[in-house]
Amino acid sequence: MMYLFGLPELVKEFREKFEQLKTTHEPQSCKINLSERQLNYLASVAKADIAKLEKQFKSDGCDISLTRLRNHREFLAPVEMHSKIKDSLEALAQIRDITFEINEPGFDVLVSKEPERLMNIVKSKCWLEKTIDTYRDYISPPKARISDVEDRAKQQSQTASAPSNVTSVTMNHSTVTISIGDLTTQNVDAIVACSTSEYLCKAITDKAGAQVQKEYGLLKVSGAFPGTTSGGTLPCKNILFIPWSPDSRDENSIKSSLNTFIELAFAQANAVGCKSIAFPAVGCGKFNFDPLLIAKYMLDETRKQIKIQKSKMNILFILLADQQIVYDAFVKHLNQMVTIDLTVNQKIPVKQKDDHQTIGYDRKIIKIVLISTNENHLMKCKQEIITLAQTYSIKSKLTNKQDMLDWSQETIYKYYEFCLKQRVIPTLDLANVTLELVGTKDAVHEAEKYFYELTSQTLKEERIQAVSRGVVWSVELIPNSDTWEQYSFKLNGIIEDAHLKKHPNVDFTNDKEEKCRIIFDTLEEHHGLNTRRIRRKLLNSTLPSTWEPSDQNCKRVILSPTTSEYQNVLAQFHVTMLGKYSQIVKIERIQNERWYKQYDAHRDDFKRRYPTLDERQLFHGCSPTAADQIIRECFNRSFAGVNGILYGCGVYFHAQASYSHQYAQANNPGDKTMFLARVLIGKTCKGDSKTIVPPAGHDTTTDGGHIFVVYHDAGVYADHLITYR
Repeated sequence: MMYLFGLPELVKEFREKFEQLKTTHEPQSCKINLSERQLNYLASVAKADIAKLEKQFKSDGCDISLTRLRNHREFLAPVEMHSKIKDSLEALAQIRDITFEINEPGFDVLVSKEPERLMNIVKSKCWLEKTIDTYRDYISPPKARISDVEDRAKQQSQTASAPSNVTSVTMNHSTVTISIGDLTTQNVDAIVACSTSEYLCKAITDKAGAQVQKEYGLLKVSGAFPGTTSGGTLPCKNILFIPWSPDSRDENSIKSSLNTFIELAFAQANAVGCKSIAFPAVGCGKFNFDPLLIAKYMLDETRKQIKIQKSKMNILFILLADQQIVYDAFVKHLNQMVTIDLTVNQKIPVKQKDDHQTIGYDRKIIKIVLISTNENHLMKCKQEIITLAQTYSIKSKLTNKQDMLDWSQETIYKYYEFCLKQRVIPTLDLANVTLELVGTKDAVHEAEKYFYELTSQTLKEERIQAVSRGVVWSVELIPNSDTWEQYSFKLNGIIEDAHLKKHPNVDFTNDKEEKCRIIFDTLEEHHGLNTRRIRRKLLNSTLPSTWEPSDQNCKRVILSPTTSEYQNVLAQFHVTMLGKYSQIVKIERIQNERWYKQYDAHRDDFKRRYPTLDERQLFHGCSPTAADQIIRECFNRSFAGVNGILYGCGVYFHAQASYSHQYAQANNPGDKTMFLARVLIGKTCKGDSKTIVPPAGHDTTTDGGHIFVVYHDAGVYADHLITYR
């Protein structure tokens, strides 16, 4: 508080002068427009410069603190200093930025676990922003040089059980097709690429070759999107690069952006005279939008554009192999749109290619933005970060690995899946017998170890599998009873392998957890103080007359609904399943030669032991995945107790399909599977939860009614697999 005393005129004059001085020198707020990036740069890199500026003007009562700048976007200073301080701050914040991506395997681990290594590079030079995006990528393992029976069985299984993945409808005068496949392999006039996804554009242009890369580079430099390039080495004639990026996750924004995307694509296609276009399903990857929304807006706009066209067009939507949910969403909306000329779920004849499946994996792309006022700092830090990424990821090359030529296709897939889970990119070159691994040091080391483990395991399994075909080893259950029991498939192979190698004996643990030794000279099995006779029998059984000729050990044959075989199986299934299912997808005959021969030999033994053969057709419900495994490996002991242990710890079968229906678990498309199998009952008795093997003198256990529990691999043969909904 200040008081002035004196003549009124003087008091008034001094008061006016004081107010002028106050206005000039008292600190007042001054707004300054700084972006978040500018503030981040000032707070981290230019922190010392800000402190120096504060010190310079502190005596004048100024507040140029980072806290005030960030919270209020203003500073405090006398009015006469506003321009000077504002100019100084804006000069410090004259930033520029550089953006780049790094996709070296494992670099995301370093970014997440050792961020200080990045910060040490940019410290006092640049402000760094980073994001880690996950993209679904695919890798094609090489085709195996051998084709063992298990691989062929698996391929048959995949072919037989694969759901229809092509849907086509007529819309006005054009055709719209929804398909699962690879966009870059489509033989069309044009494929559409989302130009705002740098990673996806690079993946497409890399496949398309140098000419397309050059054309795309010119488009990118000029920013001429939407734009068109040639198809290069791809089957398509043109590649349409169309921008798409929704402003927000708001439904109206998504709809508007997708309408524009489709409209631009059609306009671009018309400009170059395209009559067939293949689209991807945008927005279902890293944006993770609802597939039903994407399908609705893309298909609705497609219908609108088709109506505008005067000529017939062929429009395809190509979805990734792991996008079954997206495929279902597109098909669902297509069904709602079209009421005539519907051919949904009818598989379009497609020329079969001699290729095999790809393996999907999540690729991490690290997007880095560097911000600085110094161009040299930007370029230097970028190069140092790229060098760090390259040194963090190592490349290992194993040469002259002839053993890989003996790997089956299943083994190759297994190895690739292991590597990709470790974030290692494998390249198995069977032509030059080399293996290249790219990833972090520890992960590559694990991949190398697993390579040698798989090689050793493969050689052993192939030997056992090869020698066990056509031979059955059995053990006499009770001395001098002439009652024999076959060894399991696995033990049968181990015993035959040792026999052919002329080993004097072989040690193993049987299915009853008994430690045993076989002496080949005396053909005896020793278990503790017990000695039992063993025998080796060559198989020469005749296969069922209904089987189709095949050079494969395991084959799945889809039956025609018009055959009596199909109708007989359906009739048995339908008796108790009326009202419990809506559709029979297919009925397959299982032709597993090795399994059938084992079963046939076991049945011969039952015929000899019992005056009347008790062989029944019973049902077994399970998941489609388990069904595939059973077809390849039979009902071995690994399935014991899966459907309960109330009447014994074995594999359960029931006379009524409705009972087994309880255990038929549906897969993603909603398919359920149930076996109709022939089962050797033999001598049975009531079992309980403590029954690990049947009591002496018995072959199976039961509930006393319709349930039967089997304990021996060869005691059952699955004749047919019913797939239903």
